Amino acid sequence: MKLKAFALSLLICGAASVYAESAVEVVTKYKNLAVPPYSTGTLYLDSVSPSGQVTEHRELKQYGKIFRTSEINVVFEFTTPKSIKDTRILQSEKIGKTDDNFVYTPDLRQVRRLPVAERNKSVVGTELTYGDMRIRDVEDDRHEMMDENATITVESTTYKAYKIRSTPVKKSEVDHSMRITWFDKETYLPVRVEYYDKKDKTKLTRSISIEKIEHVKGTTGNDYVLRRLCWAKNEINGRRTRVYVKDFLFDAQNVTDSYFTQNWLKTGRAK
Repeated sequence: MKLKAFALSLLICGAASVYAESAVEVVTKYKNLAVPPYSTGTLYLDSVSPSGQVTEHRELKQYGKIFRTSEINVVFEFTTPKSIKDTRILQSEKIGKTDDNFVYTPDLRQVRRLPVAERNKSVVGTELTYGDMRIRDVEDDRHEMMDENATITVESTTYKAYKIRSTPVKKSEVDHSMRITWFDKETYLPVRVEYYDKKDKTKLTRSISIEKIEHVKGTTGNDYVLRRLCWAKNEINGRRTRVYVKDFLFDAQNVTDSYFTQNWLKTGRAK
């Protein structure tokens, strides 16, 4: 009986190892999460001091659309405060090609394409960078499973997660030596991402965390996961940016192609 029990335990352990997800599989599932073909929303970006005080409040509109199933386009338009009002950003995420970022600044009255080297810069003075607006391709990094049964607490929310280390292939394109990410086992969203210094791999420099996830439906009944409340933190000085999705509409087909043009970036008018 003991031999049978021992053999059964080996079988169970073997089956578990066969069906355990690899780091690449987890990252791929995140990359392939359902994206609504059309989306609109209003976001709040609040700068928060190390003592917890809100020092600046920003509001922006967001419009998204998938083109030809291989290109995800999102535009952002800041509406407040006055100092950055009418700043507009176009993020074009392409499968198998280099992504594009275009920024319109009303002070200069011009649209500028951001080179790769500048995508690590702050977005309008927040702790977010332009690089945070895109999902890196799976092959952009080497992925290693650190813990397939991890737990992580973000503010008051605790997640069961996969803990994965990702090392960039092209180090010149990023501002970090590696990332450590906790992927929620239920949704595969990265509920916490830690970025480490290029020179000192033990030094944590930035982090992004998801405090609140919601399961929502689009207007056509399709299911999506929404990052309702997120935090971006400068781990060196303690400053944070709170990102809150005030309202949203998924699968709304009133998002026209003209939003994703340089003419819209300049004028703010969609045809």
